[in-house]
Amino acid sequence: MTPVLALDNLSIAAGSKLLVSNLSFSLARGERLGLIGESGSGKSLTALAATGLLPAGLSPAGSAKLGGTEVIGTPNRALDRLRGTAVAIVFQEPLTALDPLMRIGKQVAEPLARRAKRDDAPLSGAALKQAVLALLAEVALPEPERIAQAYPHELSGGQRQRVAIAMALACKPDLLIADEPTTALDVTTQAEIWVCLTGWSASATWHCFLSATTCPLSPTPSARSWCSDRARP
Repeated sequence: MTPVLALDNLSIAAGSKLLVSNLSFSLARGERLGLIGESGSGKSLTALAATGLLPAGLSPAGSAKLGGTEVIGTPNRALDRLRGTAVAIVFQEPLTALDPLMRIGKQVAEPLARRAKRDDAPLSGAALKQAVLALLAEVALPEPERIAQAYPHELSGGQRQRVAIAMALACKPDLLIADEPTTALDVTTQAEIWVCLTGWSASATWHCFLSATTCPLSPTPSARSWCSDRARP
């Protein structure tokens, strides 16, 4: 079976400086993987390279495949069809992923509507609103109706991160990448976010690649971890 994600000798360089060196692993259907390392070891760069989102000035080499489709060297426009279907990302700081001028409900509704359209089961009006509220409840947000009417700055950091998770899950991706999603949160909220993420990956048919400085994954047969020093195996 084709892996959901497969990296083969992935390297990332900034000019002559090597940031990630010959990293290889694969993620099969139903697995969870934690990539663990100190700050600056290349975890986030690995996640960005796997989705074709590396910033200008960084050069990837090797291979990164999403569901069998090569990412390295593929034009950005061609990769757009994979984002939100083959893969979705929860970033470290949700404020960078949320529109400060748009209510939360509308932001969650957009990926829900797009996915429903792709599935030939379009959602609109009251049905879309109920789907938004149901998804906010699924990520354990209190008072979904109030949250849906709020703007990002009116929510706590943990609530904003749950919204970001809801938006990623709305896409129903094959692979969910969580790039250090709890770094800026207090310890209690960190635990709640990890419970939310691991609960979804355990109960759904999705596959979760977790990039984190510590390993909160439960020791189940479907959970693996890689310890990284400058993202070298």
